[in-house]
Amino acid sequence: MSLGALEFFRGDALRARLFLERYALRGEGGEVLEEEPPQMWERLAREISRFDPDPERALEGFRWLLWDFRFVPGGRIMFAAGSGRRATLANCYLIPIREDSVEGIMGAALEAARTFSYGGGVGVDLSILRPRGEKVSNAALTSSGAASFMELFSQVTGTIGQMGRRGALMLTLHCAHPDAFDFVRAKADPDRSRVRYANVSLLVEDSFVEAVLRDDLWEMWYPAPCTREELLDGPMGGDVAALAELMLSLERLRRKALEEPLSEAEARAEAEALPTPSGLSLVFMGSPSPYYLPGPFYLLVGPSGVEVRRRRVYRRVRARELWDELVHCAFDSAEPGVIFISRARRFSTTEYAGMGILSTNPCSEVTLEPYGCCCLGSLNLSAFVVNPFSGGAQMDLTSLGRAIRWGVRFLDDALEAGLELHPLPQQRSHAAWGRRIGLGVTGLADALVKLGIEYGSLASTSFCDDLFSFIRKVAYVESALLARERGTFPAFDPGRHFRSPFFSHFGEEMEVLQRFGLRNCALLTCPPVGSGSLLAGTSSGIEPIFHLRVSRRVESLGEEVLYEHPLLGEWRRLRGFEGDPAELPPALVTAHRVEARGRVSLQGTIQRHVDQSISSTVNLPRSAGPREVEEIFLEAWRRGCKGITVYREGSRPPVLREGPHDPYSGCRTCELNEPL
Repeated sequence: MSLGALEFFRGDALRARLFLERYALRGEGGEVLEEEPPQMWERLAREISRFDPDPERALEGFRWLLWDFRFVPGGRIMFAAGSGRRATLANCYLIPIREDSVEGIMGAALEAARTFSYGGGVGVDLSILRPRGEKVSNAALTSSGAASFMELFSQVTGTIGQMGRRGALMLTLHCAHPDAFDFVRAKADPDRSRVRYANVSLLVEDSFVEAVLRDDLWEMWYPAPCTREELLDGPMGGDVAALAELMLSLERLRRKALEEPLSEAEARAEAEALPTPSGLSLVFMGSPSPYYLPGPFYLLVGPSGVEVRRRRVYRRVRARELWDELVHCAFDSAEPGVIFISRARRFSTTEYAGMGILSTNPCSEVTLEPYGCCCLGSLNLSAFVVNPFSGGAQMDLTSLGRAIRWGVRFLDDALEAGLELHPLPQQRSHAAWGRRIGLGVTGLADALVKLGIEYGSLASTSFCDDLFSFIRKVAYVESALLARERGTFPAFDPGRHFRSPFFSHFGEEMEVLQRFGLRNCALLTCPPVGSGSLLAGTSSGIEPIFHLRVSRRVESLGEEVLYEHPLLGEWRRLRGFEGDPAELPPALVTAHRVEARGRVSLQGTIQRHVDQSISSTVNLPRSAGPREVEEIFLEAWRRGCKGITVYREGSRPPVLREGPHDPYSGCRTCELNEPL
């Protein structure tokens, strides 16, 4: 191991090994060319500033921003920028299943594999696939169902890893899909071996939660192929001649697509030329999901042609039956998580011009359109606390504001730097169309300890309300100023963009936004910052401190490493190493001591100021029951969260375990924490 790295990290071997094995630049022969983080920061500053209109000024600004982990770029940026490797700078993407067919499924799997090979993670929504038992026109006679393909995507992810670690995958399904029960149970097998390379979340509508609370029936439906009679009695209005003309056109397209699949441009042109009646909701290449459209008739356009579908109810169940199954599986196996898709879509800033969200990235902090990507970087909030652990502790808002402004510019330049490095051409075009970035935070829990504020308390919620309002305001004004300098993102439509309820609580900054527009269609998120926070020596994202001393499973090393949270060392150094070594900062609480309701309330408060989403896992002790899981889900919905996951100790093999001599003992974290 490099002595320079070990010395830089004050003897912390885990952080030094993480830097050297994951992020340090290597030569063609694999030799390490960067021995400590300042060399990496210089590489990143030089490379990303090349894409700024004022590269010299940007170079100095980025040097300041990156120094001493004030700002932690996404892992793909740290690894790939300036390396000369064929690797993406975006952490994650959303890959659509472009049609309900074998070709659609395998095409998505191939695109996911290509994306993994470039270092990106992938989200895939399965809701477009027909349910189990539905008729198919091949030798199988009936479909094996949407949930049956979860294992396929999981195995692709596990097989094509990067740098000794598995790929990252999120699989989602809508709560009204007839296969929702199978989907929810997919990872609840006793040995936890099924779908092991994927995170799983159910897309939950507000109407479903309301039906649960009223104990109403819930319709499980899918846009199934419709008969001529249904077409004639429905949108065709009894016009037999018009129906015949439509059916001939559909058959012509099917035969044409058999010779060669339709491109997106061809499919769109053919669909527009069809003699279709009004009242058909268009689903183009898998988006938007039929579950987000009025129906009941749908025009599904894909590479294999055009098909008319109809909303068909397969069964009606008590909403609570599916809800209870969801809660039980989350309690028993830590999955599925929940994505409140109604909330996510309603407060999205991108529901127009082909940017409407379909699902999320693997850790669910970024809601994405098909082929959309995450260009991530996080502010280290702990680095902006002055006079820590004292009565005079406070946030240095002047420096934080400067970091926010440079962070937005860094990510916008990084997006430009990465345009030619995306695995797929569709990803490149969507990145340029919306210029979506994800400015996040990490080290929130550490910052609260330094400020003397207990995580999850009313004081912490009030503090975060003010802090994230400040971050939102500064970031959005900076994006507007970038729009003045460089132009708005190509898809920008002010009338439609600012119609989002997200802007309803903006203040005087709206004048600047409306005057200049925006450089980025969305700006803010809260990622988990798994290995990035470990590298920076901070707590992860907005999560509470897990434990002070943990035994961490390092998958790339095939071993477990004892790790002490760096905040303890900082606390001791500031006190001159005097007093009882076991004495802890007064405000320090670890994850299992944070009351769940306060934890969720904090997330809901932060979500008001974040235009995208938040990656969040609530840790529960082994003694917790299904009732606690249900209350967390319901409280998250009431508080306006867009998603949440629960991990109960012992429900799934951990990445972290409490280490020896830990002042606390309790729960473990789940596999959503990124392994090394």
